[in-house]
Amino acid sequence: MTTDPIRLTDLANPRFSAEITGLRAGMAAMAEDLDFAPDALRAQASSEVGLADFGSATYEAPLEALTGAIEDSDLLSPVGRLMLHAQLVQLLKNRLLLEDLVTRHPEIEDIEIERPIIICGLPRTGTTHLHNLMAADEALRSLPYWESLEPIAPPGQSTDVRFDEFMADDIAMVQRIYGLAGQPFTKAVSGAMRTYMADHPQGRHGRIDYRPEDVGLDRKELERRFGFYSERFLAS
Repeated sequence: MTTDPIRLTDLANPRFSAEITGLRAGMAAMAEDLDFAPDALRAQASSEVGLADFGSATYEAPLEALTGAIEDSDLLSPVGRLMLHAQLVQLLKNRLLLEDLVTRHPEIEDIEIERPIIICGLPRTGTTHLHNLMAADEALRSLPYWESLEPIAPPGQSTDVRFDEFMADDIAMVQRIYGLAGQPFTKAVSGAMRTYMADHPQGRHGRIDYRPEDVGLDRKELERRFGFYSERFLAS
């Protein structure tokens, strides 16, 4: 591992590869029709999760101030606008899901979180390192990055897919999932899936012999750490 510092000399005017330039051009085209009006953002969030109750209106004035500043800014690139739009819609979706969850389970508000540790800070100030360092403590329940983005699953039914059951009859497992989702499982659907399996047989590119020790892992330690998962999803 090198210890020599790396200096980035194009931060003010980044130089992109041809592939990234093409990707950014596509994103710029997507950004042209974005609507940052609060009502439009709320409508999109509602349509994506099928909910309409945003709860208390205390968020509305800050949202209007933020979206107004975004629309007035001439510093944002099209890519920046696209990313901000997606972030705002996601936050509004999270708000809808939270309100729905608490409505269905009001007892959640009675749960006391004892001695929470909250990390706040600006970017590049060590907050991620501090979070990861403390997350190494198994006595603490840390917040994974993905969960910070989407902390609440949309309401609906779920089913566990055990690996052994899936491998024993994969089509039957898909049919079970379709039944739970209310999705028609027709002969055409079954035929398409069987055609896919015939065209993609297991092991058609060979078989990989996975061994933990080949990548520096200890089998016993893995079994200890993921025992809860194996018990639930793998054959005994």
